[in-house]
Amino acid sequence: WLDVIAIIPLYVEIFEKFLHLQGEVLNILKLFRMARVARCLKLIRRSKKLILIFQILRECKEELSLLLVVWVTGTLISGSIMFYVEENVNSEKFYSILESCWWAITTIGTIGYGNIQPVTAVGLSLTTAIIFCSMIFMTVPMTIIIRRFSDSYEKVERLKSDVKLFGAVPIKTSAWSVTDDKNSCRSPRSSRF
Repeated sequence: WLDVIAIIPLYVEIFEKFLHLQGEVLNILKLFRMARVARCLKLIRRSKKLILIFQILRECKEELSLLLVVWVTGTLISGSIMFYVEENVNSEKFYSILESCWWAITTIGTIGYGNIQPVTAVGLSLTTAIIFCSMIFMTVPMTIIIRRFSDSYEKVERLKSDVKLFGAVPIKTSAWSVTDDKNSCRSPRSSRF
């Protein structure tokens, strides 16, 4: 069905003049163009490594939630502080706490678009401190997640080499469980290991 929906915009464009489609109806039908992008998602089920990545992401929920909490907390605190530091001097840039939070997002993410920047000495010092702290606090959960990826990938590769070494029947990647318990990387359908 996804393929049929993805091809509808082509025929809409061809017959647009004959059907006299205008306005919202035409825009709604053109939204089906996004289904073309969704067709790429069908490739995920063919790639064992992508399936493994999604499994590991599912298992890293706690680490990812920690990363999100640190990011949101840092954004709200630093955006609020910067608003009160810069509101009297630089009110055209920092005119609300939400705008200051946008500044905090780009600063914590070390993107720094440059569309909003502090001008006071306190604001510049605070920016330097926020950038430094964000590098530290954002890398700690990321190293935990990367370590989990590395450990899980090594377990899967070890299991593959054991399967080849002992001549066992290969196991589908999507059925693997890459947890840290004593039965790690075992398929629910296989009890040979």
